[in-house]
Amino acid sequence: MEQLEAGASHRVQLECKLHLPQRDCLLTGVIVLQDTKILFLTGSPEREHREIKIRYSEFCSVQKSVRSWSNYSIPQLSFSVPEPLEPVLYLKTKDWQSLTLTFETTGSRDFVEAVITKKAFWEGSGLMTSLEAFQKSDKAETDTNPTVFYSIDREFYRLGLDSKSFVLSDINHDYSLCSTYPTKLIFPKGVNDQLMKESAACRSSHRLPTVCWVNSTGNILARSSQPLLGLGQVDMSPDYNMLRCFFGPQDPQRQFNGIYIVDARSQLAAGLNFVKGGGYETGCPDSILSFHNIANIHKVRSSFLSLVDLFIGSSKIPERKAVEATQWLLHIQSLLEAATQTTLLLQENSVLVHCSDGWDRTAQIVSLAQVLMDPHFRTIIGFGHLIQKEWLLFGHRFSARMGHGQSEGQTYDQSPIFLQFIDCIYQILKQHPSKFEFNETYLVALLDAVYNGRFGTFLCNSEREREGLRLKSNTRSVWTWLTDPKRIHKFRNGAYERKKYDVSSPRESNIIIPTSSSLEVWLTYYARHSKNLETVCKRQKIECLTCRRLLSADTNNNLDYLNILKETLLLTRSEIWDPLLVGTGHIESCKFHGHHSKSRVLHPDDGVEALARFLASHRNCENKQQEEYVLLHVLLSLLSSAPPFLC
Repeated sequence: MEQLEAGASHRVQLECKLHLPQRDCLLTGVIVLQDTKILFLTGSPEREHREIKIRYSEFCSVQKSVRSWSNYSIPQLSFSVPEPLEPVLYLKTKDWQSLTLTFETTGSRDFVEAVITKKAFWEGSGLMTSLEAFQKSDKAETDTNPTVFYSIDREFYRLGLDSKSFVLSDINHDYSLCSTYPTKLIFPKGVNDQLMKESAACRSSHRLPTVCWVNSTGNILARSSQPLLGLGQVDMSPDYNMLRCFFGPQDPQRQFNGIYIVDARSQLAAGLNFVKGGGYETGCPDSILSFHNIANIHKVRSSFLSLVDLFIGSSKIPERKAVEATQWLLHIQSLLEAATQTTLLLQENSVLVHCSDGWDRTAQIVSLAQVLMDPHFRTIIGFGHLIQKEWLLFGHRFSARMGHGQSEGQTYDQSPIFLQFIDCIYQILKQHPSKFEFNETYLVALLDAVYNGRFGTFLCNSEREREGLRLKSNTRSVWTWLTDPKRIHKFRNGAYERKKYDVSSPRESNIIIPTSSSLEVWLTYYARHSKNLETVCKRQKIECLTCRRLLSADTNNNLDYLNILKETLLLTRSEIWDPLLVGTGHIESCKFHGHHSKSRVLHPDDGVEALARFLASHRNCENKQQEEYVLLHVLLSLLSSAPPFLC
């Protein structure tokens, strides 16, 4: 332990075994402890070399133990025979990877446990600067492209705003108005500095209403925290005057339709906040409220942990029914529905969105709504601008929610709110692939950047804290890394319909509406450490390809239909069935049972031909719905099951 205190963990090498249960893999090699990460090395110069790298900041749980004893039973006598005890270390990462390290000595295990604990769980110890983000060698790429960084001045111009209707205020330049808001804010023209200060005093954490986005007809999307109505100790009239400025028509010829407020909470939860001094706009004249019953951070955390339990520590892909039982998809659905309603309301009216504090559910809804309405935020650079604007500058508590420098469950503030938002984006992307410039690889890279410690972008809980630590100059930015010409091609979506974005064109023509009742489990993220993921992803890709081709097929041409089915089954055989058959040793003894005569060894192509004809023959059902059901049921069953050629 004296070596640890002296910082001698750099390049320490210890022999051990590594078990990866999600991959059913047991490896023997050497663990190398470096300044910012651990390496597990297998093989030798003469044999195949394998390297597994995990940064300390990625760990969320470290537990030391010993291998358990085996129990032996003899009739009328039961006793335990101990095996030689092996010191083990159970590790879990924030991207759901489970690892078990087995050491030769207890001292080696305890040393590794102490190093990982010290470097991974630094919160409160002042060791944030030990993260890889602060290493000079990691800042080789300079910030040469300023357009990747959000600028409120550029956004003011991009939205076509002018000084006749809106004001770009720097009243918060020293964070004296609100410590968790950006230094510059946009307000309607009628709002002066005095009203801003008075309205801030009426809102939780001084998070007063401010402009997020404006559509081409002048309707405003605004955000805030809850009003401080509880117990009636605050004069709310300045806040109501502020809202009248937002919802009064910017064009004098337009009619005032009321103050539309989207409250992310349930009405019951919002009402209970009166006891704590909060509440909702019950006394606001002309207010029209809608409550959306979106789960708070505690329910989201509980659902998330249930989801994690399904994927971590096992190589199997959980059934959808088990995933649905965690209610994770239900929470995703409620967010998409709230964002959709906000989008639809904005076509006719201005809308204010808030929850309790205004930095969790509020950020989710206003961000999703802007993605649905504005194609700029569906580009690689534009999506980065959106996250910088609505999440970083408006004070989403990344360190508290993601548990930076904390162990799992260390505080009740931990909750995967940003991950939940990215999952929503994934759902919209899958439903509207041609509308997004980026792909899901980009989303996964973005999530990894939140907790892997390589970047300073997502550290701290507010922009004020980041400025205090000078993170912009002392650490590397994820936006520069994501848009670097050497790797940006990995994040481009091949299905994207590239159109030149024109700020003068009506953005409403580009609105997309997600189907919240048709959601997928994001397996390429949640199950990415499973050895079975590759097969599952191939199956999903084949299903999507087949569905698209069947929809475009000539329904009157049976041959066309037959060819599509044949190609699908051949693709399934080559991508999924053949690897399974080779792995089980059955490739040479495939038999097809489609004939009543004695079984014979059949070439797989014959089986594909027979199966395709069988599927095509069901196209003549009198009931069209029954026909589609039979075809899809049989086809998808084939894609998700073992090869039909096996005995």
